[in-house]
Amino acid sequence: MAFRSSPEQVAACEAVLGFEFPAVYRQWMVLGSGIELEIGGCSWFLRAVECAPGRASDVVAATRKVRSHHGWPPGAVSIGFDGGGGQLFLLRRADGVCDLGFWGGRYGLGCVRVRPVETAFRAP
Repeated sequence: MAFRSSPEQVAACEAVLGFEFPAVYRQWMVLGSGIELEIGGCSWFLRAVECAPGRASDVVAATRKVRSHHGWPPGAVSIGFDGGGGQLFLLRRADGVCDLGFWGGRYGLGCVRVRPVETAFRAP
């Protein structure tokens, strides 16, 4: 199953968050390449990027909610979840590179850089 987002929806989400998504993630969402990823032996479910009023599970709503939690990496954007309390996030480093990390659930409250974003969002 997949959902597609228009380039305009992705751009609106970026504007609200003040965060530019990496090109491979943006392309993944626009092409509707899937809502589930396997990373590090764990299944992750991606959040929609639409900014719909009242929607609690999109990237904007989830990021706003988790930013108030102790230990959440400043500037990180929640793009997915594992169903057990873990969050999948994007975080841009000072050098401009965007990393993919885990937070919460079985991973604890620390951030773990798992790999460059490009390796997770390859063609299904």
